Amino acid sequence: MHTPIAPGPSGWPLVGVLPAVARDTLGFFTATSARYGGIARFRGGRELCHLVTQPEAIGHIYQTDAERYCKGKFYQLLSAALGEGLVTRNGEDWRRQRRLMSPAFQKKRADAWLDIIEGQTDVLMAAWETKIAGGQPVELAGDMLNLIQATTVRILFGREVDYAVTSTMADTVQDINTHLMRQILQQPLLGGLLNRLPTTRYRASSTAPRANPPQKTPARS
Repeated sequence: MHTPIAPGPSGWPLVGVLPAVARDTLGFFTATSARYGGIARFRGGRELCHLVTQPEAIGHIYQTDAERYCKGKFYQLLSAALGEGLVTRNGEDWRRQRRLMSPAFQKKRADAWLDIIEGQTDVLMAAWETKIAGGQPVELAGDMLNLIQATTVRILFGREVDYAVTSTMADTVQDINTHLMRQILQQPLLGGLLNRLPTTRYRASSTAPRANPPQKTPARS
């Protein structure tokens, strides 16, 4: 049976589309989806990649046939920041953690978050209106990241968080994201050699504290 091959950008020899991704990651993904459709195929260095944006295909990968789509080596690069949790694990480890998390994501629990999300958004919108009325620019990306963090803290811990704190958190998250994106872009080149060279950045990342994996609770007799 003939298996159709998804269309996609050809890229450059050896590096593929990595220069375009490094230059404007979101712009590349958006333009590729708009031009080639819901499933696009391209090469990033030595790696064959697919960009999936079609809702039905995403549902197939994450719900209908999730067992056939494992989180591979690129997800393992995220473990230093995200730990050995739902985002990075596969198989039985993932299922065990998913069962533990299920009660927190039941519909009645999620419905209670809506008031918190709406309230935090109203606070941000009021701040924007004040700035706009005074002719001041709005820093959209940073404010949205602060909104996400403030909302998450309120949902998880039931308390407000000072804007100065969220700004510091946002700067830290941005530094982590920049480092992880650099590693992801370098991984397809020369078999990930650039991520293993004894550079100052590599030594700093390899000796940095890692997120701890979840601990198993011993069974009671």
